[in-house]
Amino acid sequence: MRKIGLGSQILIGMVIGSMVGGIFGDAAAIVEPVGDLFIRLLVLAAVPLVFFNLLAGLTVLSDVKTFGRLAGKTMTYYVTTDVAALLLGLGAMAVLRPGIGIQFTGSVDGPVGTVPSIAEVLLGMIPRNAFEAFVEGNVVQIVVIAVLIGVATLLLAEGSRMRLAGLYQDVSALFRRLVDVILLTAPVGIGALMAVTVGTYGAALLGPMARFLVGVYLAQLVVFLAYMALLRLSGARSPLKFLRETGPLWATTAATTSSLASLSVSLETADRMGLPSSVYSFTLPLGAQLNKDGTSV
Repeated sequence: MRKIGLGSQILIGMVIGSMVGGIFGDAAAIVEPVGDLFIRLLVLAAVPLVFFNLLAGLTVLSDVKTFGRLAGKTMTYYVTTDVAALLLGLGAMAVLRPGIGIQFTGSVDGPVGTVPSIAEVLLGMIPRNAFEAFVEGNVVQIVVIAVLIGVATLLLAEGSRMRLAGLYQDVSALFRRLVDVILLTAPVGIGALMAVTVGTYGAALLGPMARFLVGVYLAQLVVFLAYMALLRLSGARSPLKFLRETGPLWATTAATTSSLASLSVSLETADRMGLPSSVYSFTLPLGAQLNKDGTSV
């Protein structure tokens, strides 16, 4: 008998969860703790995985200049795609006018926050206390700490550098296996999250909010198709193969709506696809915080 893959199991869980939410409505909230537990487990693994995976990736580079080139290309790519997604979202809003019919009631309690300056953003990337960054799960600060330690490791004598690199790789492998264990519960956890989401917000899809959601998802579909076209042109992978390999990641992201929770699955998926750890261990954690095309749309 053929074994059902994890992606298919998650899809089945999503379908069953959606049906439960549609049938029982608000009463489906009883399974919310199950979904919350799944998210907590992913976040638990994400923080140390990001740190040690990035260290393991950086310390296999030949020198600091190689990392500098990678960082420059990554930031250029992130800024370009974010701006393109933002312009696409503005265009979709002008054409579809998705806000028509939506009424907001009530007021916001307390003062409205201000937009931070560039200097404040840059200073916010450097933690005052390294342990505080880990406790709060601040991914950008954790990436900065890992980069600094990784660069310092590259500057050590070869013997010390190789010993530390081996340690980083072993601990990184440990947390990747932890993610594998957590993903065994994904069909149940994601099913519970879908049940709560559909049960709580299902009715909104039939009202004025539907126009807004259609506008957002159409614009995001254009972004998705653009990425698939770039993937096809690059010749690295066929879009269909890519979608099959990343199935669990798509489902986890859709159900948790959490960059940090899905980040551990992103790293595990990249490792399973055989991508260079020196690249994805830096680009994925940073991209989870800075490269949000969906949010830009």
